[in-house]
Amino acid sequence: LGSVLRCFLALCLCANLATAELAGYKSIMVSGMCYQRNGLNGEFVPQGLTASGRPWYKKANGATLYWDIDCEGSGYEWNNWLFDGQEPSVTATSNLDGDTSCAMI
Repeated sequence: LGSVLRCFLALCLCANLATAELAGYKSIMVSGMCYQRNGLNGEFVPQGLTASGRPWYKKANGATLYWDIDCEGSGYEWNNWLFDGQEPSVTATSNLDGDTSCAMI
């Protein structure tokens, strides 16, 4: 869990905005991820909006980045930006990947 938290914090510290095409939303350039998450470094391009109105992003290797208020669907508001290996639901209001887990890739 410690390395996952450090990797997640790296996103907060190392996200640089670049240009993109989705209605004013910009791509996110992720860098500085720890070795185990090195595949998450690079450009995440906005793909669309989720039901919350927040953009979700995808990298060329298929990794996604999106905000989920309750990634477990348990009613507890985690309020997390998550790296995942699948596209989020754009109609669900929580547990956007449908797996009732907050596990990240």
